[in-house]
Amino acid sequence: MSFDTLFFQDINNKKRKISQAVKFTLLILFTSLGTSLSYSDVLTMKVSKSLEDSGFTKNIFPKVEEAIEQSIEFGTVSSGGSLQRRALGKVDLLFINSHKEEKKLVRQGWAVGRFPIMTSDFLFVGPKNDPANIQNAKNLSELFIRLVTKKTPFFSRGDNSGLHIREQALWHSHALLPKGAKWYQETNQNMTATLKKANKAGGYTLVDRATWLSNKKKLNLVELRSGDRALQDLYSIVLRNSDRELVNIAGSSNFLEWFNSEEGRKVVSEFKIEGESVFIPLNKE
Repeated sequence: MSFDTLFFQDINNKKRKISQAVKFTLLILFTSLGTSLSYSDVLTMKVSKSLEDSGFTKNIFPKVEEAIEQSIEFGTVSSGGSLQRRALGKVDLLFINSHKEEKKLVRQGWAVGRFPIMTSDFLFVGPKNDPANIQNAKNLSELFIRLVTKKTPFFSRGDNSGLHIREQALWHSHALLPKGAKWYQETNQNMTATLKKANKAGGYTLVDRATWLSNKKKLNLVELRSGDRALQDLYSIVLRNSDRELVNIAGSSNFLEWFNSEEGRKVVSEFKIEGESVFIPLNKE
């Protein structure tokens, strides 16, 4: 099924946008909060591991560096429950996909704001014969009921990553708690390793699109369900606030503005894996 048409057909009408006055607005925001302003030739950040694993940082960041005339230094961070302030270090910003944790960082004062930039999605994959027949489920509630009823092995990362937390939330939202069932197996490994285990056992799993596209040719699994709103994966830039540490506000605002520019949106939309789109930029109004 088409990632672009099924899932994102109206996304551009429903997401928060950044105005052309973003630099001025952010400057006022940082100043009003007493943040130390600084300029540096280096912009530091932590990004979701999926951005590195997908090749996004390798392909996109050099273009950003050229455009904003700054070097980017980044490390990866799990966008799940392990996203703690002490693990983030003294970076200027985050580029992550964990809504709950992003909002918490803003409430706690670590960040001055979060700015949605682009979206991807999660999808269910499984054996071609689809023993639980999830591809014909009318909705996600029916899909989960079919998985529970059939008891075909389902593989969960079980590692408290952003994807694992999303998977758990999906089960819980449908009043289902599979943890502990013999057919529900937690690998405590990354997504690629979890895919391999599901493939070997002829089971199901929930996977992010980037990892799926990077591995699907090596697997006997197929895409069985995608496009539901609950499977959306939104990436945001989170700008740091600190009255004790210097913040590269010029670099941060330039980075954010580039991703909301026509050039930035075009580069993101043209990034593909195996000929398929992975990240969809949010439209400006």
